[in-house]
Amino acid sequence: MLTHALNSDCFCLELDTADVSRRALTAAHPVFLPASVRAEIVALVTEIDAALDQMRTVSPATRAAAVFNSFDFHMTAPDADQAGGPKLIEINVNAGGAFLQPEIARLAQQSRLGSALGGRMEAAFAPALVLIDAWRHTRAKHEHTHRPPRMAIVDADIAHQPLRADMQAAQMQLGARGVPCEIVDLADLQIEDGQLIGPEGVIDMVYNRHCDFDLTRPESAVLRRAHADGLALVAPNPDVFEAWGDKDWLLKLAALEDRPAGVLSANALTAETAPAMWAQRKSLVFKPLSGFGSQGVYRGDKISRTRFEALVDAGYLAPEKAEPMTRIQPVDGQRQRFKSDIRVWTQGGKVLHMAARLYAGQVMGMRAKHEGFAPIIWLKDDDNACC
Repeated sequence: MLTHALNSDCFCLELDTADVSRRALTAAHPVFLPASVRAEIVALVTEIDAALDQMRTVSPATRAAAVFNSFDFHMTAPDADQAGGPKLIEINVNAGGAFLQPEIARLAQQSRLGSALGGRMEAAFAPALVLIDAWRHTRAKHEHTHRPPRMAIVDADIAHQPLRADMQAAQMQLGARGVPCEIVDLADLQIEDGQLIGPEGVIDMVYNRHCDFDLTRPESAVLRRAHADGLALVAPNPDVFEAWGDKDWLLKLAALEDRPAGVLSANALTAETAPAMWAQRKSLVFKPLSGFGSQGVYRGDKISRTRFEALVDAGYLAPEKAEPMTRIQPVDGQRQRFKSDIRVWTQGGKVLHMAARLYAGQVMGMRAKHEGFAPIIWLKDDDNACC
């Protein structure tokens, strides 16, 4: 297949990642995929969101506040046990990286093959408008303005966040749209006279990047109160997490009699299911129901019996393993194999943008050389090779 050959041997479209601010977040080369896969993923996300809608009710305000939900997929090859194609591995409610995508697209357009590939790349994406749209649909009628007067991008321990560059890009892009915005540590938020206050004054809307999704940790108390009392629009918020991000939904989707083709089978790890799961462990991945990212995740083919037994009844689910596709990139003169998943940013379940993420280790780190986000080049079956 053309795309497989290009992902193995095409290195002529190289992104300029010399800028230190984005070097650790941007891969050096794009990922090639069939154009039909994009249409398949859009249909899958729509089908999955419709299946969720059959199991719960989401208010228009919650759907509007579901900014940058991501449906993350592994692109798998067919084998004896599993049909190939995109397989859902996570639904995240505050997925990072969206604000880096316009800059990554610009780098790709400026590369040697950018003009030839322009029509095969993702359409232009303005993530700042997603946040402004959330305000327009939830607060504009009450606040008599169609854009938030003041915004804050909020997380814990801001100075050490690996995606800080993404937050800085958000701040710049919002400012360019006429929305004053500051990056604020959770510890610096306070409530005074019925208003949410940051170091630079009143905050009307929060772009919440903290991974305490339901805002139950002590450090989230101020933000939790601001959301509960309607002092500021918090997006995403605990209602969004309950509607999409709770991993119980993966179990419920897997249990559907007519589950979507891209949904992996999955079961809870309990004392009752443990014997069968241990026997089948090499085909499973063990994930904490309350975790995020790769924290606490174990591959079944690498887990010890002691560790496995410690997970029983500890709040774990076990989806079937879906091996990711790979992309070869040259690193210091040597060909290196990188794993790749596909991140699909949505507002609620409406697809906004897609990109690949490349990583060299067992989990997504975005710290090693050439790890990070990569643009996807969508090729039709009758396209000529790019190099």
